[in-house]
Amino acid sequence: MTTRATGQDRRNWWFSIVALYVASAAILVTAVGITVIAVPGLRLKAVEKITGNPLPLVVGGTLQVDPNLYDRADFTVVLFARSTCPVCTAAKPHLRTFLTELSKYSTGPVYLMYTQGSPESELPYASAIGINASNVLSAPESVLRQVTAVPTLILVDRAGRVLFKNGVGFRNDGQALTLLGKIVKTVGLKQPLGPLGPS
Repeated sequence: MTTRATGQDRRNWWFSIVALYVASAAILVTAVGITVIAVPGLRLKAVEKITGNPLPLVVGGTLQVDPNLYDRADFTVVLFARSTCPVCTAAKPHLRTFLTELSKYSTGPVYLMYTQGSPESELPYASAIGINASNVLSAPESVLRQVTAVPTLILVDRAGRVLFKNGVGFRNDGQALTLLGKIVKTVGLKQPLGPLGPS
C-alpha cells in the first residue's frame, strides 16, 4: 500500500535539502577561513585584496612589480637604497662584500631599486657596491608604499613572494657575512660553486 506524499512531506524534504547545502557551504567557508588565517602568505594576500592597498614588504607578502623582474630565476635579490641616504652611503663597502659573497651562491639577478633620485645619481652608487647599470631601477609607486626604510634587502621567489627581508645598514663586513649565513640557512641557498662546479 502506497501513501501519497503530502504537501508537508514535500516541504520537509526541500527544507532538508536546503539545510544540507547551507551546512556544507558553512563548513567550506570555515575551512577556507582557517587556511587563510593559518598560512601567512594567504593571509597577507587576502588583506591586500580586501583593502586594495599593498602592505609593507614582509616575509610572505608579494613584491608589487612587473613579474618579468623575478619570474626567470628561483631567487631574485632586490636592494632598496638611495645614494643620498647616510646609512646607505656608510654601508657601501660592506654591501659590496655582501653582494660579492652572495654571488657565489645560486641566486638569480640582483637589482638596486632606488627610492629617490634619478638613474644618473644612483648609477655610481650601484657600481660602487657591484650592481650592473642594467639592474638599477626606479622603485614604482606601488613599491614605494611598501618600503618603510632603506637600505633594505629582500629575496623573492619566482612568484614574487618575499622569502627573506632585512635591513642592511652594515657597519662592518662581519655583520654582512653574518646576514649572508642567515639567508643561506633560512632560504636554503645551494652551496657556493667551486672552480670545477658544485662542491
